[in-house]
Amino acid sequence: MLFILNREALDALFIAHREAKMLPYDKDDGPFFRVSVLRETTLEDAIVKVSMTKQEDFRKKLHVTFRFEAGVDDGGPSREFASLIVKDLAQSKYVRGPESGKSFARHHDGLTEGDFQRIGSLVSITTINGGFGMPIFTRPVAEYIVYGEARSRCSIEDVPDAEMKRKLLQVCLIIT
Repeated sequence: MLFILNREALDALFIAHREAKMLPYDKDDGPFFRVSVLRETTLEDAIVKVSMTKQEDFRKKLHVTFRFEAGVDDGGPSREFASLIVKDLAQSKYVRGPESGKSFARHHDGLTEGDFQRIGSLVSITTINGGFGMPIFTRPVAEYIVYGEARSRCSIEDVPDAEMKRKLLQVCLIIT
């Protein structure tokens, strides 16, 4: 019996496969770190891919394919992938704050499941492969990611939580 699936059915099947966290075939992709994602779920698909990949493979050349799209990755799909990761991350549950500078959100599930570490790996992978890093973060957060410490002074404006910012301003008024 032959089944013909439409785009929606294939998307649903891929999402069910991803959510079941089925491991890929144990094969060597040679000199490439291959990523196959849906445009609509790029960040989620990439986090799952990173979770199923050995860390030494992150140093390989990135090779991206977008599911259900024709194309060869001569650099364009990898750049588009990096751009989508930034856009999706900026709108995700993992970060918060204004567009001018975001910080990581307190997200218990992301911490316990290791998603923040995987996001860090994605930043590294895309940057090594010609991406532009994560321009969505405040300077102190970006420095902490890169250097392991914030090298510039933090200001109250860097605090993404409005309530926390208000309380800090009140404390500053009391002190001065």
